[in-house]
Amino acid sequence: MAIRLPRIVSSKKVPKGYFAVYVGENQKSHPTGGLTIPCNEDTFLKVTSRMY
Repeated sequence: MAIRLPRIVSSKKVPKGYFAVYVGENQKSHPTGGLTIPCNEDTFLKVTSRMY
């Protein structure tokens, strides 16, 4: 499993071969699909920055 977070992009169009990840305590499911993670954004960045 590999996770790359080279940058945070605010975009409604997800490139082919990727999927959207929505992070935030107030996030609800999105009609475009993707993964919704209901946690604090800072916590998400701290956890994922330690993955390699």
